[in-house]
Amino acid sequence: MEEDAIGSQLTAVQEGAVYPGQYGEQGPIVNLLQTEMTAQQLYPEAFGAFDPESFPEVPETNQLFDRQAVAEIIAGDR
Repeated sequence: MEEDAIGSQLTAVQEGAVYPGQYGEQGPIVNLLQTEMTAQQLYPEAFGAFDPESFPEVPETNQLFDRQAVAEIIAGDR
């Protein structure tokens, strides 16, 4: 957005306050990851700093949901 003629005029873009988000049709699993990512970007002191280089791998202490439980639900094991 910073390089777009119109987008670069937005206050949020100029102040560095644009955060990636999800689309409604992406589904609940993407929503879990996006919620976790947004929490880390907005409140790093509470949820740990977001590291785009390692995403979606997140230290267990900073995870907002149990990835193993989600995997088991998807596989029909729960």
